[in-house]
Amino acid sequence: MPLAASILGLTYLLIALQRLPRVRVRSPAGALLGAIMMVASGVLPVDQALLGIPFDLLFFLTGMLIISVYLQAGNTIGFFAEKALRLANTPIKLLMFFLIAGAIVSAVSLNLTAALLLTPLVITTCRRVGESSGPYLIALILGTNLGGAATAIGSPQTMLVVSISGMGFWEYTSKMAVISAIGVVLAGLWLILHYRRSFAGRSFGHTIHVVSSYHLNFTGMSALIVSIAVVIALILGAPMPLAAMTGAAILLAINPQPPKDVLSAMNWPLIIFVGALFVIVGGVAYTGLAGWATSTILPALEHNTTAQVAGVVGLLTALTSLFSNIPSAALISPIVANIEQPDILWFAVALATSFAGNFTLFGSLSNLMVVEILEGKSLRIGYVEFLKTGLPVSLITLIVGIFFLARG
Repeated sequence: MPLAASILGLTYLLIALQRLPRVRVRSPAGALLGAIMMVASGVLPVDQALLGIPFDLLFFLTGMLIISVYLQAGNTIGFFAEKALRLANTPIKLLMFFLIAGAIVSAVSLNLTAALLLTPLVITTCRRVGESSGPYLIALILGTNLGGAATAIGSPQTMLVVSISGMGFWEYTSKMAVISAIGVVLAGLWLILHYRRSFAGRSFGHTIHVVSSYHLNFTGMSALIVSIAVVIALILGAPMPLAAMTGAAILLAINPQPPKDVLSAMNWPLIIFVGALFVIVGGVAYTGLAGWATSTILPALEHNTTAQVAGVVGLLTALTSLFSNIPSAALISPIVANIEQPDILWFAVALATSFAGNFTLFGSLSNLMVVEILEGKSLRIGYVEFLKTGLPVSLITLIVGIFFLARG
């Protein structure tokens, strides 16, 4: 167990310190090194490492990345950037736009989809008006995690909770959508409070009319239609990898760009990063380190009380900050399933693994996807900068969420 914990800590340290002078290891390389150390050191057998790689998730990401390439090649991102600026012509309005857009897109089509499709939109929009993208990307990340908790298809961890618990779509959504909406409002208020001085009295109005307009071409229009079709397929319950890969295959077949050009433009390091991260977390789980902590604490919680909900949320907040949200939900769900009357606890698992994703940049897979997309464009969000906003938003929304769940 100590060796697995040491490898996990070293990997996260490499990712966190990658921007320091003399540190040349980037996120995918750091995660890949960690995965190799897990296997080479004997902590995790090769067959277990392969079993821990979520190939369904990787196929989904591959399909969505291909669709994202077509969206950018067809002027779709620039087109919607222009629309966003006309709708939200001040920094505060644009901040709220991306917060709400992230929440809505996550709620109806998965927070990973929102991260993949909206991150380029944020970058393009900010470049057009000469703004630093940092605050707006933070707003987007907050929205994707909060909105991802709203519905049974909002995030991989909510899908997992609904699947194992046996809850129906509307049974889950009717309770969590309200809590998620309140969380978005609270996050919006905090963002306004945090950025009120730097954004006070500013407007984009003088910039919008001088930039050239984008027009959708065949590639952009087809990519937009396919994106909408994929979202609808996800809402109707189609398997994630099937929906995304089908959409990608259609675009590869009907568009004139050579497939090799499209594939070469993809963010392949993101795929490596996600796969390697799951191998590392799998090594920690295989040694029993995280399972020991979870199985020691949860059986002591016998009744659906405020203390019980708070205990589960507190435990999962710690696990999510260390191991990211999807592995944490997968780790704790089988244990919750064996607790008597676990109904409220299932909602607590969804709440904690979603809202605690805003605690740090490590807390959510969608956060890490945004970070990796930025790295491919030579951009970044500072970890301390994110912490100043993400930490208070996470704490406030978790406390409010506990209160609403405990009331039943």
